[in-house]
Amino acid sequence: MRKGSGLLVLGVLIMGILWLSLAQNAKALSFTYSDPSINLTVSGPDLAKPGNTESYTVSGSFTAGTLYDFVNITLWLETSSQPSKVILEEVALQPGSYNLGYTFTKTFQVFIPNDAVNDRYVYSNLTTSIRQFSKISVSLVQNPTYTELQSQVTSLQSQVNSLQADKNELQSQIDSLNSNVTDLKSRNSDLNAQMNSLQSQLNDIRVQDTNATNLSLLAIGIAAVFVATTVFFALRKPKVKTT
Repeated sequence: MRKGSGLLVLGVLIMGILWLSLAQNAKALSFTYSDPSINLTVSGPDLAKPGNTESYTVSGSFTAGTLYDFVNITLWLETSSQPSKVILEEVALQPGSYNLGYTFTKTFQVFIPNDAVNDRYVYSNLTTSIRQFSKISVSLVQNPTYTELQSQVTSLQSQVNSLQADKNELQSQIDSLNSNVTDLKSRNSDLNAQMNSLQSQLNDIRVQDTNATNLSLLAIGIAAVFVATTVFFALRKPKVKTT
């Protein structure tokens, strides 16, 4: 894959993950109830991941004189096989008489099923001696979680930055190579011009050499004719008789 295509794909992935993280980073509804006799609160993690064990807390305080009461809690959610799977059914406050100012807190460790449906709530039902609260949203099931999505975004952004640095480095090398090619072309043109000049000079030398050779042969020929003529006439000269 080319660097540019890789950057584009990573950019699209980052935008998608950011959109998912923004869409899923919803605050779960914590529950608080107050009346003249009691205050109640149910709280849990904003986000619950399938396969994790999460903590849920029921707390309260009595704001009137001695009262008989109890608090039971049920947690349930939607899974791929059950629309209302109970994951906790416990007593948060034992039945009894409680005085003004009495407070209690009970925390439960609850396993979130692996097949819990993503982007659905963990619901709570709360029951006291005279009250009943149903379908209280206490957590949002999310997989991956917002934190994990943010980690993926950070990792992908790091890859984008690395690819961008590689792209810049490659572009720098390409620019350098293009400059070298231009320089080599210029030097090649100069060398061709020099070669043509030298070839022209060589041709001139060859012509001069040929002319010199021809003159030498002509001189030799003339000398040979002169010698031959001299010898010929010398041989034909009449001899002088002596008495």
